[in-house]
Amino acid sequence: MDSRNLDELTDFERSVGAVSIASEDLRVGDVLVILKECHRVDRIKPYVGPQVDDGTFPPGTRVACYAGEREITLTSPRCRILPRSDPQ
Repeated sequence: MDSRNLDELTDFERSVGAVSIASEDLRVGDVLVILKECHRVDRIKPYVGPQVDDGTFPPGTRVACYAGEREITLTSPRCRILPRSDPQ
């Protein structure tokens, strides 16, 4: 894990207007900002695998699915999204 503040945005994240949220608050339809790209989340599923069993990933780790079959495992407690148009 890098040493930067988990709420601190990168230059790219600031340039697209990203906001930091708790990863557990990510929901279908959010636009995830990651690796200098923006991806609309199609679905979210629980992570299942040995990394939870051996303690590498915390219990409750989730996987965000986008662009059909692409997936990203959310291992950080925070993630970046574009602002939601309908705050719930």
